[in-house]
Amino acid sequence: MTITLHYESYGDGEKIYVGIPGFGASHHKSFGLMIDHLPAAVKFYGIDPPGVGKSESPEHWSWDSINALIAQAVREISQKEGKPVTMIGACSGSFHAMETSMLAPECVERLYLIEPFAFLPWYSYPFVSPTLGPIMLYSVFGSEIGRKSLQTFLTLMGFTGGFDTMSSFAKVHWRDLYSYLSIYKEASDRGAMALGQLEMPVRIYTGSRTMQAMKDSIEIWKGILKDVTVFTVDNVGHQVTQEDPERITELLFDDLLETIAMATDPVPAEVIA
Repeated sequence: MTITLHYESYGDGEKIYVGIPGFGASHHKSFGLMIDHLPAAVKFYGIDPPGVGKSESPEHWSWDSINALIAQAVREISQKEGKPVTMIGACSGSFHAMETSMLAPECVERLYLIEPFAFLPWYSYPFVSPTLGPIMLYSVFGSEIGRKSLQTFLTLMGFTGGFDTMSSFAKVHWRDLYSYLSIYKEASDRGAMALGQLEMPVRIYTGSRTMQAMKDSIEIWKGILKDVTVFTVDNVGHQVTQEDPERITELLFDDLLETIAMATDPVPAEVIA
């Protein structure tokens, strides 16, 4: 059975952006706080990945099959709008945004990545163990006690910025979470170079207080990507879109806002004269 991914649009501007949320999150979870700050010139599409939000779970899980579904949704959006889009990937959604940009380069003109890992961090590997992984995932993500315990740990480590990052996992089946981590391991084993062969401009956005694995990842992307610019959001950690949605929105659309300002500002009198 072929599934069709759910996506929604916000705004009615001429500039088209498509967002892929992070691990276990619907587009509402990753980008919901940003939507209130969208410039009038933007139309933003949020995609729910397979098995997340309002999108059904697939019968078959693999790196290629999941990205094919996401790429098809992006093609539909691009064709509907009659123009290429700017892709925005959040956290692990950046894996999918990069792969989609290579699968459908005619549909993507720019690529914006928020806290993009270049590899699967070491602390994720126990969860993808063929024997203990499913048991650990069910114990942590599949139970309320496990989610609350991990939320407490992440908060104490300074990874959450005080925001609840675990409640959304209650809405995703733990087997799907295991499948996602498995395909991210598959991508990580292939190496960052496989995701780095992009011709389009790439922007990376990171929090100044993010984890070390992310800092290492950004250095890897800087060494691989041909055209990359890195923006740092001060005083936030990994949860950039939750901790400071107004600031990240300003940075994501800064070039667009400058263009709008130049077009709307009155011409100085001395220029007219």
